[in-house]
Amino acid sequence: MKLKELWMQLSAADAKQHNRDQERFAVSRVLKKLKSKEQRLQQMLAVETDSEEREQLQLQLNILHLQREKGLHLLKEDGA
Repeated sequence: MKLKELWMQLSAADAKQHNRDQERFAVSRVLKKLKSKEQRLQQMLAVETDSEEREQLQLQLNILHLQREKGLHLLKEDGA
């Protein structure tokens, strides 16, 4: 293999790694936002007295929790 071909392969591999790193960083930022939103919903749920509103908050909380779990699984899978 020529030096130029090796350099091109190395550059392509480096670019792929850079893209994966950026994606992991973006996912981790979103997960932090989801966590804070989940905590806020839990606080709202703790003080809410209306049963219909509590149901809505619990549904939102369940959906948010599943989204966070999926994102965490994605990060763990990518890191392994």
